[in-house]
Amino acid sequence: MSDYRYYEFRSIDRPLDSTEIRMLRRLSTRASITPHGFTNHYDYGDFKGDCNKLIAETFDAFVFTSDHFRRFSLRLPKKRLRDPEAVLRFAGDCTLFVYELGESIIVDVLCEDIEPDFETPDASWMQNLEPLRESLLNGDLRCLYLGWLLQLACNEIDEEDPEPPVPPGLGSLDWPLRMFAEFVHLDRTFIEAAAEASAKKDAEPSDADVAAWVDAASSEEKDELLRAAAVGEIPDVPNEIRRRIRAVAGGEPSAQSGARTAGEIRARRNAVVEQREKEEERRRLEQARRRKEREAELREKRLESLKGREEDLWDEIGDLIETTRPKDYDQAVFRILELRDLAKMTGTQGDFVAALHLVREENSNRPSFLRRLDEAGLVLKQEDVS
Repeated sequence: MSDYRYYEFRSIDRPLDSTEIRMLRRLSTRASITPHGFTNHYDYGDFKGDCNKLIAETFDAFVFTSDHFRRFSLRLPKKRLRDPEAVLRFAGDCTLFVYELGESIIVDVLCEDIEPDFETPDASWMQNLEPLRESLLNGDLRCLYLGWLLQLACNEIDEEDPEPPVPPGLGSLDWPLRMFAEFVHLDRTFIEAAAEASAKKDAEPSDADVAAWVDAASSEEKDELLRAAAVGEIPDVPNEIRRRIRAVAGGEPSAQSGARTAGEIRARRNAVVEQREKEEERRRLEQARRRKEREAELREKRLESLKGREEDLWDEIGDLIETTRPKDYDQAVFRILELRDLAKMTGTQGDFVAALHLVREENSNRPSFLRRLDEAGLVLKQEDVS
């Protein structure tokens, strides 16, 4: 039986040199290897390399998927992190691992018992998740908070444990964060419950904010920004400039101190689920009511169109019965039911009962047809025919 495994490594900050590429080729003869990545999948067998070593020494991002397991790893240079200690506060020991390794901090998310996903191609996960690295380097810790929520959802956190600081913007996740939640199969109701304590994330700076910052920034700050960009310390210069503009314009929203316990967040999530189920049940009942009313309205219009045609309809029913075809029997029964309802509407139930009695008598030798009448409830009581 096939055991599918997909590996993709990405070098973001620099291209791989020729020695590294030769090393990777020795690990796999058929992998796709470029100066910025390594990609391969296995239906049988497995990758010969040490993934932990490669992410620690060579690559900046790693995605692994298999039939029931997923892993996403990032290597973050400590010197480029705005607050390395804030990142390390999210360290866990089950699903989310965050730890120092030399001059880097490794973020590692491992998910077991994942149902196979046939809608999102494996090759698209790295493209979708890679931007999370730059977000973390720029101080957006929502990815790590979602990793903590994943541990809560997997029952890996004690109910009494306090939540970490709640980053702003949990209620408005961007595309990479939404894909991360999908990658790890994090129930969105946990996110909704946690987002209730999350501040709103500031909008992008306006043209006026940009102009004001350019005029106010010192030549020393601008020179330092250019130098850092030139040597690769700030690869995403536009994002760094926007961050500085927001800080000058009024300050960026900061993480809110976690005031809740894990158990309180779980309880709130359960309440969200219960409320949603109630709303869904109300919606379902309302839709059923409207559908029933619409059907009754159409039924009434149909019966109105049959008024005065009763004799012709009984003749048509007789013709259908004479064919002895099962589908015509069914059509005959359907029309008899319409005549029954029409009789109730017009107060002519006595005429209907007499006509039905005659039909049953004339077709007493057709057990298949009579059985259909019985199953439709078109049965006459003794007092109806006496």
